[in-house]
Parts: sequence; structure tokens; C-alpha cells
Amino acid sequence: MASGAQQTSQRKRELSERRAQQHAQQLRRIRRQRIIFGAAALVMVLALLVALDLIGNAGKIHRGVRVSAIDLSGKTKAQAQSYLDTELARMQKRAVTVTYGKQKWRIAPADLGLDYDTARIAEDAYQVGRGPGILQASKARIQSYFKPQSVMLRVTPDEEMMNAVYGKIMAKTDKAAVNAAVTLKEDASGFVVSEGSDGTALEKRTLTNMLIFADITGQKTVTAPVKRISRTIDRATALVAQQAATKGAAETITAHYGQKSWDLEPTLLRKLFVFKLSNNMNRADAQLKLPAEKSSSKVSLVPVVSDEAVARNVIPLMGTTVGTPPVPASFSVSGGVVSIIPSKNGLGADPQKLSTELVAQMQSAKTSKSITVVTHEVEPSFTTAKARALGIKERIATFTTTFPDDNEARLTNITLLAKALDGAVVMPGAEFSLNGTVGEADAAKGYQEAGVIVGDKVEKEVGGGICQVNTTLFNAALYAGVRITERVNHSLYINSYPLGRDAAVSWPEPDFKFVNTLDHAILIVTNSTRTTVTVSFYGVDPGYSIELSPGTWLSHTPAPVKKVDDPTLPVGTELVQKSGRAGGKVEFTQTVMKNGVVVLKRTFTSLYIPETKVVKVGKKPTTPSAPAAPKAN
Repeated sequence: MASGAQQTSQRKRELSERRAQQHAQQLRRIRRQRIIFGAAALVMVLALLVALDLIGNAGKIHRGVRVSAIDLSGKTKAQAQSYLDTELARMQKRAVTVTYGKQKWRIAPADLGLDYDTARIAEDAYQVGRGPGILQASKARIQSYFKPQSVMLRVTPDEEMMNAVYGKIMAKTDKAAVNAAVTLKEDASGFVVSEGSDGTALEKRTLTNMLIFADITGQKTVTAPVKRISRTIDRATALVAQQAATKGAAETITAHYGQKSWDLEPTLLRKLFVFKLSNNMNRADAQLKLPAEKSSSKVSLVPVVSDEAVARNVIPLMGTTVGTPPVPASFSVSGGVVSIIPSKNGLGADPQKLSTELVAQMQSAKTSKSITVVTHEVEPSFTTAKARALGIKERIATFTTTFPDDNEARLTNITLLAKALDGAVVMPGAEFSLNGTVGEADAAKGYQEAGVIVGDKVEKEVGGGICQVNTTLFNAALYAGVRITERVNHSLYINSYPLGRDAAVSWPEPDFKFVNTLDHAILIVTNSTRTTVTVSFYGVDPGYSIELSPGTWLSHTPAPVKKVDDPTLPVGTELVQKSGRAGGKVEFTQTVMKNGVVVLKRTFTSLYIPETKVVKVGKKPTTPSAPAAPKAN
């Protein structure tokens, strides 16, 4: 019995639970229906409102639409454009004060050459609430009742005018970012890291918008917007590169070529490094690998063994032991005909392969580190092709000076300098320097002591007489029509040269210089004998007609006379010991013409100091003659 009662009770509870679940489901259905009906009603109301709004604003910009602070509500596109043209033209003439720290500048938007696309702005404003999709358009229209809807101010400044106006501001605001860097100490004993700094830059477009908005709203002052420019390499990144380079150059590496070897010590190895940004590397760069645990995705600073540094610091140690030097092209002139002596390639140590091998050894765990020098073909800097490209074909100027052959030391010096100058090439637009081309005339090159003019005296110095070549060069340059930029006359007048047309040279100054103002390269050719030196310019005839006026004394000072008593000469006798020279100011004019038009006209002035004439005056008294003996009868 008890068991039957329990079953009956269990069925009642289950029936009750099912009824409760059915009731709950029915309530949920009713609530969903109410929500759906309510939402549908709301959508219908909103749709009605939007429809009414569309009808009410047909052909007009919706309420609450503005550009900056200019309200365009209720206007047609044409009205909005006309209104914008008027308002913007009126407002942009008002100047606004821009501040940065204690600095102030007054700028009117009109100064920036602004070009407003008012038609596009009006179109953008009209499209608010009319965008693609009814829901999006409806949302924009509804939101406009609670919050203004802004459209972009489409304006383009004149870049040149904007940069000119903002230039003074940028001079105060803009500062370039400086990367932390690794540099070698002067004594090459190690590397040092510099901190670097972040930069700043004026945000020009933002400032332009701020000025326009300030003008529209009546704001009188704005602060120059400046953004921070982060340095690419910070100190921590630079330290990683420093440590890698220090470790790489810590041990001596021996270079071998045949039976020869050279020890490349740490001091030298450190000189081979340059440090490059990882995003500015070349495939061929011989770079040290940075520690993997310290690497990151940002730009890093990488130690690179530079080919140029190897060529500059390592290969010269080997001298001519490795390979054969290349021979540059040169010119030969015979009978006025210019010929090219072809260049020849040589063999030399390959700096790129040396760099790669050095890096491999720097990162090797070996206790003894060495590399083998590999050679490659080396082209001379001045090749046959480059020589041909100069187009040198004819003589355009020449000049010869003469001298006595009674001084072997002076003759030697003249000959040496003429040979050193022979074959020099001056490219168009380049400035030629005699000292820069031939170097110092010293004893190591074979120059000897000979007479030189120092002030108002003639003394002996190594290289005496080379002014003969320089004077000849100066006159050849005058007849070539090039622009002479540096020339100094001798302090004493030399009558063996055309009056006023001498040129002194010494080391390191005075020098002789000219600029090749012709359209083609100039080849300088020299010839010398025991009594003459000739300097000729070869190239392409520029078609010049050149006139040099005779030198004229503008002032003339006779040589002062100094009389010196000489007790060995009889009284009343005078003997010229030193003839002396007159001094003064001399001018001559160079006129260069082409097709009847003056291309260049220049007057050259020379100032000569007088040289004292020295006369010996006899002071030895004469002995009276003895009386005649009487005649004997």
C-alpha cells in the first residue's frame, strides 16, 4: 500500500512541474511578442520621423551639420557653397597669434595660400543622413538632433607659402633626432657610445587647421603643435653594437700571402669598423652578428667591417708585395697630335673578400686567427675610356720663356717641375692648383739649392728657379682664356719676362691657381731644354680671341743707391757691385672675346719693390810721384 501511495504522489509532482514549465514558456512567448510588437512600433515611429525629416529637409543640408564652427543647417548645396566662400574669405584675413614658449608670431590663414574646396565641403555636408543604407542614414539624422555632425574642412595650403610662413617657427620648434652612436677613440684604444637625443617637429597641417578654426571661432591665440621625433637608435641599442665590435677586435689576426704575413692588431682592427642601421644594410656588408638574446624587431645598430676602411688601413701595409699596381691612361703629344697611352689593369688585394674573412675570424672561437689574402683585378682610376671621353684633340694655348744655361742647379729644378706638371688634366669647372698638383719642391725629389727672391734680396733655397715654370704656366693660362683665381708677382722686377706677367710660387704659398671655365677638359703639356721651358694647353678650341695689353708702369721708383767705401780702390774710383732694380706699379689687361663679344676682361696689377744699387767708392790714397833726377853733365 505504501508503495502505491508513493507512486501516486510522484506522478502528481511531475504533473505539477510540467504545468509550471508550460506556464513559464507561455509567459516568455507573450513577452517576446510584446518586445517584437514594441520594436516594430518604434521602428515604424522612427521611420515615420525619418520620412517626415526627409520631407522637411528635402534638397537641404540636415540640421546640426557644420564644418568647423560654421553651421550649414537648412541650406541647399549651392547656398552652403556660397556661404562658405564668403565666410572663409572674410575670416581668413584675421591674424592669430601663434606661441611656442616665449616666442610669438602673428599669422593670418590667408598668408598660407589656402585653397578651400567649398563645393566638395557642401556636398559632404549634404550627404550627412543620406549615406548608403537606410539604417546608417537614419542613425545620422537622429544623432544630429542630439549632437552636431561635423564634416571635414577640405583645404589645401600652398606648400611653398606655408613653408615660408612657418619657417621662423620651425627654426625654434624643429630639432632633428640624433641617434645614439658608436665612435672610435682618437687613439683607437676602444669605442665610445654617445647618448643621442629625440627630436621635435612642428605639425604644419595641424597648425593650419588650428589657425583656420581659431579664425572662425574668434580665438586669438593658439599654441604651436609640436610632435616628438623618437631617435631610431637609443643608448642600449648602441651599447650592444659597441660590445660586439669590442669583442670582434679583441685579438690579433694574421694575414698571409705566399711567404709574407702581416699581423693585424686590435688597434688596427678597430679602425675597420663602421656602424650601420640594420634597415640600411647592403647584402655585401661584412657584418658582425649581434647576440641573439639581445636582438629585437626594432632597428638595430650593426658593426660592419668596411671595404673602404680595409683598403685604406690594411692593403697599404702590404705595399707592392701583393699583386701588381694598375697603370692609368696617359696622353702623349708629338707634332701637335694628341695620342692616348692605354691604361692597364693590375692585381691587388680584394678588400671585399678581406672584409668577409676578417669578420669570420673575429667571430671564430679559434685561439689562433688568420686569413689568406685573395687578389682581384684592379682597374686604374683613370681608364682609357675616361681619357677618350675627355675629347682632348688640339692645342688651344702655348707660351715659352727662356733662361741662361749657366746654373746647373736651377736647370735641374726647372726640369723636375716641368716633368711633374706634364700630363696634368683639369676637368671643366675644376680649380687647378700648381702646389696641389706637383707638391713641395724638396730635396727628397731631387730639387737643389738655387737663387730665389726673398723680399728685396736674392738668397739660395732648395727649389730655386721653379718660378720660371710657374711664370710660363701663368702666361699659357692667360692665352687659354681660363679664369685665374690666384697669382702673386715676384717682389722684384725680372726683365726677362713680359712686363708685369711674372708669377711667383713657393711652398705652401704663394700658389698659382685657375678655374677651367671652358666646356672641355684641359691637358697641360710641358717641354724643356737647357735654355727654354714651354707650357701648352690642349683640349677643344673654344673659339676665343685673346688680347694682352703691354705692361705699363703706373708708377716708377728708381733703384736707390748705396755707396760703400772700399779702401782697396783708388780715390776717385767707383765700381758697381750690384746693379739694383727699379720698382713701382705695373698693370696689363687681358681681354677674351668670342664672336665679337667680350667673354672675360681683367686687369692684373703687379707691385715691385726697388732693389738697392750698391756702388763701391775708392778710398785708397794715391802715392805722389818722386822728383826727376838731375841730368849729369
